[in-house]
Amino acid sequence: METVYTFSPTATTRLTLGLLDFTSYGGGFESLSLSAKNGANSIFSTTITDLATAEAYFDDRVISLGNFGAGARSLTLSFSLTASGAQGADFSYLVSSALPPSPASLGPIAAPSPTAAVPEPGSWALMAAGLGVLAATAARRGSSISVRWSRRL
Repeated sequence: METVYTFSPTATTRLTLGLLDFTSYGGGFESLSLSAKNGANSIFSTTITDLATAEAYFDDRVISLGNFGAGARSLTLSFSLTASGAQGADFSYLVSSALPPSPASLGPIAAPSPTAAVPEPGSWALMAAGLGVLAATAARRGSSISVRWSRRL
């Protein structure tokens, strides 16, 4: 996954990356790579090969991304996950201007729209099975569901 942020600071600005939280779904974790670039220049890159280290690394860590000069700039964050099964992981992060304290010094920031998560087929099957069990239980009990709306003035 790659995300590109574009912005136009009015003065040299130091950026930081805050890694807030890491969540893994299921097993099979093999490795995770995270990198950042200022334009075409690599700022940092790390590869983690076990789940416990990944969870510790992404627990409220602050990474200095260095100084970004005035004018049109871009920051590219890249993340890749290798797993032995159809599992997943995600993390929360925050990009912040450390100096000067005025957010207006960054100028307008354009970030891509977040993409919606797509449920896996197993999630849909589990939901359908749960609804089926509820329907079968209600049918076996001979219950019916009624909804009444009341209005209070």
